[in-house]
Amino acid sequence: MENEYSSKLEKLTNNFQNLILFSKKLDQEKLLINEQLQHFKDTHSTLTKSNNKQVFIFCLDSFLFQYKVFSMEINNLNKIHLMIKNRLYCDYYKLYKMLLKYISSNFDDLKIRVDDLPIVPVYKDLEPLYDYGYTNIELVHNVLLECIKNITLMYLKKEENIRDYQTKTNVGFGISNFINTMNHEKEILKGKIDLHIDYVAFFNISQFKYMRRLHNVYNEFDKQLKNTVSEDHSFCFADILKESNEDILILDEIKDSIPENKESNLETKVKFESDKNVETKVEVENNEKEQINELIESNNVDIPTFESIENSSNGDA
Repeated sequence: MENEYSSKLEKLTNNFQNLILFSKKLDQEKLLINEQLQHFKDTHSTLTKSNNKQVFIFCLDSFLFQYKVFSMEINNLNKIHLMIKNRLYCDYYKLYKMLLKYISSNFDDLKIRVDDLPIVPVYKDLEPLYDYGYTNIELVHNVLLECIKNITLMYLKKEENIRDYQTKTNVGFGISNFINTMNHEKEILKGKIDLHIDYVAFFNISQFKYMRRLHNVYNEFDKQLKNTVSEDHSFCFADILKESNEDILILDEIKDSIPENKESNLETKVKFESDKNVETKVEVENNEKEQINELIESNNVDIPTFESIENSSNGDA
């Protein structure tokens, strides 16, 4: 069992060291890319100083925009790297603090003095881009593994004590519950050790995945930058006429993949509702007219026809 935990802790240490080396590799890649971008900036500055006509400045503005696009993209990538490094310290720091609480509340069993452990910088949740530096990241990781190692030593000691009680007391089954309780406490301690080892392993694996993904993005960015630098052709209208079939296919795919405009759908719906309302209004007006005509006709039937008074008098005579 001792060799098993020693092997696990050693594996975690080696894995962490590779993680730090990988992060430092990303730092080097950033420096190389920044040097290339600085060349872009310096070139633009030189060209504008020696060609200060308004038309030349207008033309060189496209070159400045190209630099700004690359610069913004690399700055975003650098922020992602800072976030990963910050998270690296965050994971180890918070796990270390959790483990310290456990150690403090179980001092009688573990016999580990928290005051003797190194002090590490406090992690600040509100500063996700703060760089704690590799020294502090290594410090909190190492002291975390040291705590796990000390707890492991106490676990192995408990295991040894149980064997001694079983073989050397010579009192029979009367201490069965005593042994069962010690085994239970030992298994709880073992579970705590295994859990924290898994925590650290997950942190190392997940951070490596983030860095590997970022490494691929850096490589792709560097490739595009070099392709841009090596492109010495000056584009003009003739290049549009020479547009490759591949470019046309890409544009067709983009066009086909664009969803229908929501605003046009809304306008169509509004127009449909408006037309529907107009039709309803006309129908209501027609119904009202029909009802009025029917009412007039019915009233005409009921109204009697009178002769003039003069005609009526002559008839009586």
